[in-house]
Amino acid sequence: MKFLISIKRLLFTVMIPSFALSAESDSLETIDKSLSYGFLSEKIPFALVDYSYLYNIDKNSEFYTSLYTMIFISGAGAGYKYYFKDKFTDSIFISSCIHLSYAGTAQDGMMMYGVSFSPGYSIVLNQDSKSLKHPLRPGYISNQNFIEYLYKKTSINIGLSYSLFGDNSSVVFPYISLERRF
Repeated sequence: MKFLISIKRLLFTVMIPSFALSAESDSLETIDKSLSYGFLSEKIPFALVDYSYLYNIDKNSEFYTSLYTMIFISGAGAGYKYYFKDKFTDSIFISSCIHLSYAGTAQDGMMMYGVSFSPGYSIVLNQDSKSLKHPLRPGYISNQNFIEYLYKKTSINIGLSYSLFGDNSSVVFPYISLERRF
């Protein structure tokens, strides 16, 4: 019970400043998908392959939900990621998430849950050439209205992930992953 109270306090401490930081910019409100693979992940600590829905709040922040897998570990998670510069250029970021994992086989396995905090650095590898280094571009739809949407990018994310689990254990993982938005 004490663990749940401490997790709630920790999430409250991290999420409130995140919402305050995201309120400073214009809203984009677009949804992207991403696929990332590599040695672990900033979104979820146990991911070799991670498929995510990204809800872009503004040019600096996003909410995400993820499904992920690693050899004999799979699960789901949700979180928030804030880029200190912006998400379209090389930038330092912080990511926080809650996650639920199942490790092992169907007969002999265990459930793991916890929270994770991941500071890191995002290196943008390529940008859509039509964007002209601008985060938004107009897209033409059939009813002759213009909509704005994010250009897609490929980036490498590196950093450290601190995870606190339900059994009061904690661990720090390094990660490096390649993320492709589509």
